[in-house]
Amino acid sequence: MFVLCRHSEYRVKSSQSEESQKEVTAFFGSAHSGRYSSSHLQQKAITAALIQDLIIDSSLPISMVEGEPFRHFMSVVDNRYNPPARSTVTSHLATMAEGVRQQLSDKLATVRSVNLTLDIWSDRKMRAYLGVTAHYILPAKSELSSSLLTCSRFTGSHTGERIAAELGSTLDVYNIKYKVDYVITDNAANMKKAMSIALYDTENSEEADPDEAAIDNPDIWKDIDETDKQEILETVNAHSRKERLACFNHTLHLVVGDGLKDTKCVSSALAKCSKITSMIHTSSLFRDAFEQAFGRNKSIPSAVVTRWNSTLRQIKSVLSLDMKLLCEVLEAQGQKHLVFAAREWSQLNELVDVLDPFLEATLLTEGDKQVTISYALPSVLALIKHVRDVRHRVKYCNPICFALLASLSSRFDGLLQRVQVTKEHRVSDVSSLPFGSDAYIISTVLDPKFRLKWIDNELDLDAEGKEDLRRELTGMGRSCCFWSTCTHVVCSVNDTLCK
Repeated sequence: MFVLCRHSEYRVKSSQSEESQKEVTAFFGSAHSGRYSSSHLQQKAITAALIQDLIIDSSLPISMVEGEPFRHFMSVVDNRYNPPARSTVTSHLATMAEGVRQQLSDKLATVRSVNLTLDIWSDRKMRAYLGVTAHYILPAKSELSSSLLTCSRFTGSHTGERIAAELGSTLDVYNIKYKVDYVITDNAANMKKAMSIALYDTENSEEADPDEAAIDNPDIWKDIDETDKQEILETVNAHSRKERLACFNHTLHLVVGDGLKDTKCVSSALAKCSKITSMIHTSSLFRDAFEQAFGRNKSIPSAVVTRWNSTLRQIKSVLSLDMKLLCEVLEAQGQKHLVFAAREWSQLNELVDVLDPFLEATLLTEGDKQVTISYALPSVLALIKHVRDVRHRVKYCNPICFALLASLSSRFDGLLQRVQVTKEHRVSDVSSLPFGSDAYIISTVLDPKFRLKWIDNELDLDAEGKEDLRRELTGMGRSCCFWSTCTHVVCSVNDTLCK
């Protein structure tokens, strides 16, 4: 009996010892293998750093983890580390993405209003992607935040119906469809069509939203007291605008494009700039001669069709060169036809003077850490005033100035009519005109940097006209249903940024 008990106790202790040994081996790795186990802290830490720092932050390909050079490198860094397989990394990325998506969904659940920016672009292999970014104010911090909701492949035709469907799916994933106030897009017809479907068209929905059906039911309003009813109506009015706004920078790009294409006064000089730049990037012989004359680090950036300011950067880069030395290089390389005449050189200098403020306005409204909609009105007024002044000083670019003024007046017609700059062909429904939304006016008035100062600084109105405009804008703002909300949002964000 004693022997049996002692034997049983030995077996229990032996079993416990084996289990402990297995746990130690699993944690530290066996001496025979010399590798960390999958549950080892160092193995997990290195794998996490590999995914976050190299694959996510540095945009290195996932396939590198299976390459022999990478595995050899990791064996030198830590010979006990076991690099993961590609499928393991892919699985980790999917889990991390879902975690980030859930965190973002929880964060958006706490905000009352969301604004979106939406665009479609193509990579170098001409694969289209749809990007949707949300902009919102976190209630706890009262600070502006931006989060990418999706950047997914967009195959097939870019019709308004298909764009609307993709946007609707994204909004459903994060449950923010009824929190959207404004959506910023470019001025393409398919984007306008998509927004009219996604934001306004509820009649074509195959399934009615149960919440919407409940709201339409008159019985649910019978037992609500006046205080609760007023609060509900204020919330609905303040956060159900669902309005599309045109991208200011894209419109400014179109304005400059109108100014350059409607006149031929600088076409010869611009063509020479483009050709010289092309030879620098395509001809090794010309590149060598150029670097020998101007230095190895000197170059001229290429112009991009979709970014007008790239053309301005190209012109400035050419003008920064010594004109005489550039002519010598061109003649030595058999490109005498590309030599700039004194007239063309002066045209380029004048063009820079005309377009520089447009570049400044573009840069001011590209910020993603501050409110930028309030810059739209002051920028347009300042640009109009600048072009009117500079056209009296230029010798060659006067036609460009007239084309820019005409384009500014037509593409920002609604904005200019609201501040009485454009008095011709006044319409009753200004909101239907380009940039006719009252959001541009209210945001500028509420911005501490501007308020109503621009009326005296930028407008050519008499004293009575300016006073009438002040009263009109103040009345429009105070009668606006989201005046108090805008005041809190705009002022708190700007106060935070100014500190």
